[in-house]
Amino acid sequence: MDSNEYRMLCRIKDLYTELPDCLDKNNVSQLSAKTIECIKKDFCDKYLEIIKVRNSDITDKVAIFCVGMFLQILHPVIPFLTEKIWNLFGFS
Repeated sequence: MDSNEYRMLCRIKDLYTELPDCLDKNNVSQLSAKTIECIKKDFCDKYLEIIKVRNSDITDKVAIFCVGMFLQILHPVIPFLTEKIWNLFGFS
């Protein structure tokens, strides 16, 4: 596994582990802001740009996994949109 893939997966793991605590404390806005920042800065600006020029055998799987996890994390905030995107990707 490439170090960029590892960093991206760790970043998503951190967000996902914060999800239950934020939901319990009704602090969904903070989690959604962190998630959107992660999508923009870490996933789009860094990870997707890096994999355009350098990727591994599992890069495609990691990218799809990241999208699925972002949808799960954002689902409490925007359920209808995340379900629509979930269906467009064919996630089950």
